[in-house]
Amino acid sequence: MLLVLLYLFIVILGAKAKGCKLSDGRYECLKKFNEIRNKTLTSNLTDDKVINDLFKSCQKFKACAPAMKCQAESKIVGYIDSMLTICDVIDFRHDPEFIECSGKIEARNSKCLREWNPFPDKVEDQAKRKQDQENACKNFFGKYNCMERETIEVCGVKLWDAQKKHFLALNSITKACKFD
Repeated sequence: MLLVLLYLFIVILGAKAKGCKLSDGRYECLKKFNEIRNKTLTSNLTDDKVINDLFKSCQKFKACAPAMKCQAESKIVGYIDSMLTICDVIDFRHDPEFIECSGKIEARNSKCLREWNPFPDKVEDQAKRKQDQENACKNFFGKYNCMERETIEVCGVKLWDAQKKHFLALNSITKACKFD
């Protein structure tokens, strides 16, 4: 249903607006939107092949997203912006500097890394789930922010800033934690 609504607003209604054309490739862009959405919901996002496929799809989607936004309703623009945020996360995961840094941190196998879990798995018990999520939010960057220190030590401030932005973007998508 969302797909049909999105299609109507973006392709048909948006095309009638000044400056918007059906030739903007909106249908193909909508297909990329759904491809990325489906892959992120159903795939193993730790699999390098999946990340590479998503990266390619995101590059195409990022190129056509402005046309999809042309005269679209604000709710539709919000969906597109959320997908662009997901693509930014995928871009970061695909970045060679992140891959190298991640490998170095994993090789250290520190207590901080082993205990760090900003997005815990869902459990059936509601009380346990709530407690797990509260703990994860309290220690979003590790106990006493140890992941910040470790990342800066191993990879530098620039990569820490990018990694922090990455995890905050993930949180904005999942809405797992509410930060001030």
